[in-house]
Amino acid sequence: MTVIVAVTDPRLGRVFLGSDTLCESGDTKLHLDRSKWAIGRHWAIGLAGHLRYNLLADEVVKDLGPEMTAMGVANRLRDAVRADGAIQHDDKGQPAGHDLSGLITDGRAIWNMDCSYAPLPAERFAARGIGREFATGAMWAACKDDPECGAQKLLMLGVGAAIENCRGCGGQIRLDLFPNSHR
Repeated sequence: MTVIVAVTDPRLGRVFLGSDTLCESGDTKLHLDRSKWAIGRHWAIGLAGHLRYNLLADEVVKDLGPEMTAMGVANRLRDAVRADGAIQHDDKGQPAGHDLSGLITDGRAIWNMDCSYAPLPAERFAARGIGREFATGAMWAACKDDPECGAQKLLMLGVGAAIENCRGCGGQIRLDLFPNSHR
C-alpha cells in the first residue's frame, strides 16, 4: 500500500518525486528509510505494490540511457519483473496479468504505467497507488485555487492528503528532485 506522486516544475526543468514511507506486508508495517522511487541518471521509476518491484526497478534504471522512450523503459521493467517470475503466463505464453503500477519520468515529463502495456502521458502531475485519489484530489484543488501553485507545494499537499486520509498510506512525506543536478 502506498502513494507515489510526481509533479513537473517547468521553471526548474525538473520533476518533484514523492511518496509516503509506509511499507506493509499483511499485518506487518514498516517505515522505509529509502525512496520508493528508483532514480537513475536519465530516468526515474516510482512503483506501487510489491517492494520486490522497487528493488528490480533499482537495477533496471541503472542501465537506461537518454535515448530510451517511456515505452522502452516500461518494457525493460516488465522484462525484469517477468524474468523474476512475478508475471504469470497463460498456456499460449501471453501475460495473464500483473499488478505493476507506477510512474515513469525523464525529468521533463511524466507517464502513468499500469497493467496496460502502453505508458500514458500525464499533464502537470500524476499519482499511483492506493492513496492516488486523495493525492490527485488535493493537487487539483490546489491548482484550482492557485493555477501558479509551485510543484513542491503541490507534491507536499498531494502526498500529505494521502497519508492523512488513506489507511493504506502512512509515515512521512519522502521528497526527491529529479534530476538532482542538471545533466
